[in-house]
Amino acid sequence: SPGYWIGSGAAPRAAAYRNFAACIYDLTHVKCGFKYTHLFLPLAFFDETDLSRAEEGVFLARTGKVNLCVRTNPKAAFCSAEESAKRDRAMYQDEKVAEGYFVSEYDLINKAEGLHYYVFEVDESMSFEQFTEMMKKRKLTFDGEKKAISYDLYDCRLEYEGSFFVEGREFIPDFKRPKACVAKWV
Repeated sequence: SPGYWIGSGAAPRAAAYRNFAACIYDLTHVKCGFKYTHLFLPLAFFDETDLSRAEEGVFLARTGKVNLCVRTNPKAAFCSAEESAKRDRAMYQDEKVAEGYFVSEYDLINKAEGLHYYVFEVDESMSFEQFTEMMKKRKLTFDGEKKAISYDLYDCRLEYEGSFFVEGREFIPDFKRPKACVAKWV
């Protein structure tokens, strides 16, 4: 697609377990020259946000009872809603989204050198304040040489060219059944 974000041509290495998900992008595989990734994170859709650790790559939000923490490379930043809307033909084509619908930032831009990563954690068991305090204690390690993310929730580790581990055990998806993908432990 010739749209602003659609069709960039780089699929991440991705894994998910319970309320955790992670993605690692290697932009050297991109054929169309993009040097950045982005995350659609419309701030106006959240009841509460905490961007106090944005320079570190930590973004917190709540909608209803659901808390969200997004972690990415440090210094990722929002593009202004005006800039996104001006260049985002795909968002408004076919009139699926009304002009002016997004009035605050919604595109989180990651222009880090090397690999890009995104780690997501959701929770609906605690208040936003409790969740925010918990996220301050969480440890994420990104090893650019090994192309791996380690996160202390469930002791998860995702390797770009390797495996996904949960609590020290390799997690291998079973893709033999196209309609119902189940996982097995090795």
